[in-house]
Amino acid sequence: MNNEVLKTILFKKEITIKDRILFKTIFEVLSTLFTNEDGVSILKSGYKINDYQQVWFLTISPNSEKEEVIKTGYANFLSEDWNVIYQFNSTSTSEKRKQLGEKYIKDKVEFVTFVKIKEKSKGIGYHFIGIFVFDDYRNKDYKTMVFKKIKDIYKDICLVWFSLSSSKIVILLKLISCIFFFNGFEIIFLFEKTVDVFLVGCSTAIILVVDVVVW
Repeated sequence: MNNEVLKTILFKKEITIKDRILFKTIFEVLSTLFTNEDGVSILKSGYKINDYQQVWFLTISPNSEKEEVIKTGYANFLSEDWNVIYQFNSTSTSEKRKQLGEKYIKDKVEFVTFVKIKEKSKGIGYHFIGIFVFDDYRNKDYKTMVFKKIKDIYKDICLVWFSLSSSKIVILLKLISCIFFFNGFEIIFLFEKTVDVFLVGCSTAIILVVDVVVW
């Protein structure tokens, strides 16, 4: 996982399909993007973010292996442009699949989607590929559900590593104030080092610190 890219994601509180970052596991995604500074998940039951959004993890099968994988009864495939997901499932009844699609439409469910790619050329791991919604069925047998992308970006990422507790802010300001008496340049140097240590990503905290430095 690219730490510099992760810092940018957390600072901006958003992740986009253009961010070049891979997550090794589902746990890494959840603990990095959907857990607060106290280590508590912000998700509701399951992977629900709120009443209409949920995090969705899928393992994608290469299109070249489609025929073989389909024989197992379950598979997920991506369109070439990564804008459409095809979910094949012959292990449940057509009626259940139909009801599931109707529920997704009725509840206007949006899937914040991370897919696991197993191809070295594309990067092995979980990729964020956007926000998807259920669109339709590929055939009248309801075995293949079609999900289409509606957004390339997910906002309101939880500031996990970048969040500062009040105690850290106090320590940070005390350290700065100690150096301030001697040399303004040293303040800036310590500020930069401290930000590195605490991984400050809270804009309010940064403004507060900058105000102290300038003052």
